[in-house]
Amino acid sequence: MHKFLNRNLKLSEIGKFFGPTCGLLYQTLSKVEGAFQDKLLAKPYPISIYFDVSGQENFTDLAVGFFLKEKLNDNLQQKIKEILGEEHEFINYTIPSTNYGHYRYIGPYKHLGDIWGQFCQNIESVSNNQFKAIWKEKDGGISWEEYPNDPRQEQDENKLITELYTALTTTQ
Repeated sequence: MHKFLNRNLKLSEIGKFFGPTCGLLYQTLSKVEGAFQDKLLAKPYPISIYFDVSGQENFTDLAVGFFLKEKLNDNLQQKIKEILGEEHEFINYTIPSTNYGHYRYIGPYKHLGDIWGQFCQNIESVSNNQFKAIWKEKDGGISWEEYPNDPRQEQDENKLITELYTALTTTQ
């Protein structure tokens, strides 16, 4: 996965970061031959990764990127860096191998904060408090969202799909 990273982003400003960043990623990848013709991307839609969520302070470290079929070779990485310019961080990242909880949400993005809270509470209650979500990369996990349909094409916000994933740990 390649990402754009924003450290200490206010949770209330995620939309301001995500929209323009996804647009830039789409523009960049459209200039890479074969990127959207099933040669480069494992999934043809963006993701957001939450590396460190500090709920009390309402900040997160957030990255936006795409899942790739394989690590980019040096020539392709250099081409993308040239397209993006020096002001954007562009790095390889591998999702940590651990257990993840998954929830599919269909509806407006503006409710995602509440949906995340319900999802994590449900993990604990359904598992009889044997599992809980991990919200910090340093603790061995991350959380991410996948956006299978494009809000630029799906005009009805009630039909927007978001796949939520969070790392799990045992409570015992």
